[in-house]
Order: sequence, then C-alpha cells, then structure tokens
Amino acid sequence: MAIKIPKSFDKKSEKIFVSEVSNWSKLDHPNIVKLYDFKILPIPYIEMEFCEESVPI
Repeated sequence: MAIKIPKSFDKKSEKIFVSEVSNWSKLDHPNIVKLYDFKILPIPYIEMEFCEESVPI
C-alpha cells in the first residue's frame, strides 16, 4: 500500500479531490492502480495500491 498526501489543500482543491477519487473508486482494470481508501479530514490522503515499478508513459 502507498499513502499520498496533497502538498496544499483549499476549498477548490477539495472539490476536485473528492470528484476524482469518487470516479477513481469506481474503476476496476488491471492497468489502473487500485484505490483502497481516502479521507478529507483531518488531513486529506489517498491509500492506494503500491507499484513496484514505474509506469511507462
């Protein structure tokens, strides 16, 4: 598992964060990193699948 915490977070960022993780949580595909959990308060963070290697672009 990997945990990511945004560097900055304001009201605009909060709306974008919630929208994106809500959409991400509905996706299920072998080429998409799995989202396990996310929280906004007290500190926003994302719990996601840990990838051993970098993803090619």
